[in-house]
Amino acid sequence: MAGPVDISFVSDAGPGDWLSDDLTPPGLGFRTAVIQDTGVPGCNDMYFDEALWRGVADFAGQYDPAGQVTVLLDFAEYQHALAAPGRITSLWRHLTGAQTPPRPAFPDALDGEIPVAEFIEGWLAQPEDDRRPPPVVFVRRSGELVLCVVAEYWNQVGGHSATYHDSYTYSVFTGRPVGEDLQRFLCLQPEARRWRAVPAR
Repeated sequence: MAGPVDISFVSDAGPGDWLSDDLTPPGLGFRTAVIQDTGVPGCNDMYFDEALWRGVADFAGQYDPAGQVTVLLDFAEYQHALAAPGRITSLWRHLTGAQTPPRPAFPDALDGEIPVAEFIEGWLAQPEDDRRPPPVVFVRRSGELVLCVVAEYWNQVGGHSATYHDSYTYSVFTGRPVGEDLQRFLCLQPEARRWRAVPAR
């Protein structure tokens, strides 16, 4: 490929600030988005920077030394798991009039989860052109969800705002702000020399 690869970051100030709150896991109200522009000079196709996704996954892996990292291959299963809390929330509001009810704990595990090492082994066995980021990465400590990475494939549909048009976006959900930590971690990766940090559009 030619370069460089433009990367931007968006960090939300706190719970409830992101437009797509329906994708936010319970208890992880802080979101940092890593946005990779798929338009790369000298590359005719929409470019997927594998090393950037690996960097985000590595950040997840070291986020909690006691954490277990898994990959979910079916995004629909993630959406279904979040739908049940949404129905309970609606009932809670109807019965109590409360505007911000507590959300149930996220399930300890979903049926389609596999260990991240198992995913990487199968992923690397594929031809490079066939590799794409998996839909969801979970980090759990003693059954408690502490970090979640959701891949958003705006390379396929444009984007819900100009910020995300024609991008692979990785939304990193945590219980506290981690935007600066994540950026520092990615800057230390060997491939960072080809990434160009640009302001979000």
